Amino acid sequence: MKVIAEYRDKCEQYFKLVENLYSRSTQQDLESTKIDFKELALSIASRISKLEPYEVTSVGDKDYLLQGYMRLLEALFRRYPGLKNSVLEQNNKFVIELLHSCLFEIPDGKDCLPL
Repeated sequence: MKVIAEYRDKCEQYFKLVENLYSRSTQQDLESTKIDFKELALSIASRISKLEPYEVTSVGDKDYLLQGYMRLLEALFRRYPGLKNSVLEQNNKFVIELLHSCLFEIPDGKDCLPL
């Protein structure tokens, strides 16, 4: 996943492909991969927390990396609902970070024009 971060503005199709392959896989297919999905979910949550801001406006460049990580994490949580609790217990600042720093950052007033 490190290589993907280098192409943050061009990885939309990659994540669509991964999500499509994952959603079409049977439980038996997934078990045969020997992937530790809990570790994968924890890794994705950690990567999301460490991402530097990319989108500065709603009309600017899309952050396909963040969107892809979020969709992949959602797909994991849908297939394995118990992962939600495990990820949040081991990374309890994830939701706070996501809500307050990524999605709904509270302005600090430093970039505002004087009244």
